Amino acid sequence: KYIDFFSISRNYNYNNLSKFNKEFDISNSIFKSSEKPVNILVNDNIIYSLDKKLFLNQYNLNDGKLINKIKLDNSSLDQFSVPQSLAFYNDNLFINFSDGMIIKYDFNGKIIWQQTLGDINKTPIKFYNQNLIILLSNKIISLNSVNGQILWEYEYIQDNPLSSIGGKIITNKHLIYFVL
Repeated sequence: KYIDFFSISRNYNYNNLSKFNKEFDISNSIFKSSEKPVNILVNDNIIYSLDKKLFLNQYNLNDGKLINKIKLDNSSLDQFSVPQSLAFYNDNLFINFSDGMIIKYDFNGKIIWQQTLGDINKTPIKFYNQNLIILLSNKIISLNSVNGQILWEYEYIQDNPLSSIGGKIITNKHLIYFVL
């Protein structure tokens, strides 16, 4: 089971995709801008939010209260490593960073593997056939979700400037489309 930004459920997996009519303010005005969530995902009865300081915050979906706050290992990151998105797959966390670093974490915040792609990455992670699809400024790359190895890559020529917020990855009838 995976949950990513592009999931049909739109990041929410709650009681088999049941609708819920609740509103929570995860980043209220008392937070500094660096503590506002990068990404919010819902799995079962827990809201997960990732902030720019690399804390994975877990909130109870029923009452909105903080359950746990886990500091993720950031020993291999530098000042240019800004988290862009969070995804779940097989009880692991996947985070892509603006400088092209992709890291797989366990739920204790320890690094399982990391892959440095050496390019700007602003598009959220997409899972396709149990592998990560990464859209960079001039490449599309597939990574093995188990070990982080590059499975394939496709280099493209882009004449138009890229969006500063990244592109979109769309799947339809087992085909992948990239909108830049």
